Amino acid sequence: MIGKFPGFAAFCAVGLVLSAATANARNPAGPELDAHLIQELILHNRHGLALLQVCALRAGNTDLIGHCRTALESTRLTAAGLATLGTAGRSYREDGHGRPAAPAAGIPAPGGLDTAPPDMRDRQRHENLDRHLLQVQGGAFDEPFLVAMIQHHRDGLQTTGQCQDSASRSDLKQLCRRLATDEEQGMARLQAWHRAWFGGWTKPAK
Repeated sequence: MIGKFPGFAAFCAVGLVLSAATANARNPAGPELDAHLIQELILHNRHGLALLQVCALRAGNTDLIGHCRTALESTRLTAAGLATLGTAGRSYREDGHGRPAAPAAGIPAPGGLDTAPPDMRDRQRHENLDRHLLQVQGGAFDEPFLVAMIQHHRDGLQTTGQCQDSASRSDLKQLCRRLATDEEQGMARLQAWHRAWFGGWTKPAK
């Protein structure tokens, strides 16, 4: 899960406004690509937030409930920072290219279950997992949630990896490095629980 990291508030306050005019002049595609990467991070974060909200209400294992409640708080903080990044990116694209930027598409209404993962080839699998989570609770909820959340972390590593490889802004690259660390730690914890509680982890077939 994209989670809280040290100095996040200061990072958002200082580093989220696009200011690398010289770099962007050398690479005119930079702002467009960065805006796309930011939108992918926002979509991924919103999907994780929706999964955690359902977990906090439906999970059976008390450790899992506690994890989801704690992760919800840090994920909401990260969502606010990513929204600021997205706003800054859209404003820059409008000023720098002389046209309004397209609105971020696919962001669900508050409380909605966003089923659009960064990799659209996996959309149907995510929709099926998410729909199932709304139909079960207690002990029947825990394993499918772990499967869904582990895959969510895998998607997050893919998105943050692309960001680190392709982003033109140094502050965006730095953010994605920190978020990748959060994804790795979250996935390792849930995989350990899956092994302990259910006997192992197998990546779902695509």
